[in-house]
Amino acid sequence: MVRPGTLRGMVSFHIRRFVKRLLRISLLEESINTLAARCATGSESLRQRLETDILSLHQRIDLLEESLHGSDVKIPELERAYGYFHRIDEEGGTLIIMGWMFLPHREFNSFELYIDQSKVAESTVLEIDYTRTAYPHIAHARYSGFSFTTHKPPSAAGVMIDICVVGISRGKKVAKIETWHRTGIY
Repeated sequence: MVRPGTLRGMVSFHIRRFVKRLLRISLLEESINTLAARCATGSESLRQRLETDILSLHQRIDLLEESLHGSDVKIPELERAYGYFHRIDEEGGTLIIMGWMFLPHREFNSFELYIDQSKVAESTVLEIDYTRTAYPHIAHARYSGFSFTTHKPPSAAGVMIDICVVGISRGKKVAKIETWHRTGIY
């Protein structure tokens, strides 16, 4: 059983909520198994197929929870930064990610790139003139750019990957921006 309040417990809750939304199950229902019980009065083949799908979803959720539990690298809950990913490209086995991010009250010294919760690259801060022009009242806005070129994870072929850029200030992780990207489309 997952303890409430832990990172694993929060992730488990969010995964289960996502699955319920995906299957259009009311969030007020107690569990996915409730849907299977309601379908018991329906056709036998539909019920069997649904039970198989539910078992598959439970197994996938368990695998995700195990991988999160066994991982040494965790991205803590950080403040959301202002930012934008203006390039996410694939060239062969390489992933190119560029953009900008900043906090109005704090300047970043560097950035880290996480793909599916694993740190894969670091970047120095790049100077970007258009953020200085767009945010003239923030002195450090022009020092907000990042650029990463890294190998695409082998497990990322044709699937959604979670991309997270973390801003580092004075040696501490202080903010992040995130997006999802489906590999193999372009």
